[in-house]
Amino acid sequence: MIFLLISGTVINVLLQIGTSYIFLFTTMNRILKQLELLSIKRDIDDPEYNDWIAQTDTLDFLEKNAQDVFLVIYANIGYVLINSLFVSECKLKPLPVNDLLKWDCHGFESWGFVETNNYPFIEHPFTHSESETLKYADQIFYIREFNGVPEVGQYVEISHKFTQIFDIHYIRELKAWCHIDDNGENNRVICILGEKNQSSIYKNLVVLVKRDFLERYASLTNSNLLRFFEFVRTSNYFMGWESYAGPNERGNIYYNCEIQKNIASAFRGFQYFPYV
Repeated sequence: MIFLLISGTVINVLLQIGTSYIFLFTTMNRILKQLELLSIKRDIDDPEYNDWIAQTDTLDFLEKNAQDVFLVIYANIGYVLINSLFVSECKLKPLPVNDLLKWDCHGFESWGFVETNNYPFIEHPFTHSESETLKYADQIFYIREFNGVPEVGQYVEISHKFTQIFDIHYIRELKAWCHIDDNGENNRVICILGEKNQSSIYKNLVVLVKRDFLERYASLTNSNLLRFFEFVRTSNYFMGWESYAGPNERGNIYYNCEIQKNIASAFRGFQYFPYV
């Protein structure tokens, strides 16, 4: 598959560093395998087709991953779109469910320079968000593109605020941002996994971050993590959407959904992590 992580070179590195990394690689491969299964389109004659359209697996994945060592904070692969932001605690009490369901963040937002009537100012990445709550949200990664330099193409940039707080550095051999733990080992914290096309544009992209570092960041910044998701599944008989039903609630997951029996389904919402 596209996210095969364990190669001969990587195994040699793992053996040099310690068995703890074998566990981490196994964990990451398991998470990526789960994402790939979510992204596979089922044919109508597949015995699992009805369950696939009903999306019996998508919310289960979000709940289980919320307790995993690594949290998927971004994924754009097949029928899966996930993105995550931190929002100040004071903006989330009470939780503005209907406003947050208007989310329109996709990982490509960035800081900008704007000049109006000869008055220049810096524009926040989410200034124009449909959600009032997200207008000043905090993101820890940015998907960027170096226009005019094809060999660079798209790449993921990590927030300096996040990396400097935890003294995280990029280790080329491990293809990850790491932190030296109390035992003097490189603790893998952020992993960027993806496949690019011939123009160096991501066809598939997944960003994993160790959950305990996200929890510490939330505590230090007095904020909470919101993980937004959109799972869309359609058959060849799909003619268009009618209307979403919701909001629906399942634990700390809030979502709108539309299910056209045996034809299509769409789940769109967010998962709330009340770390603070």
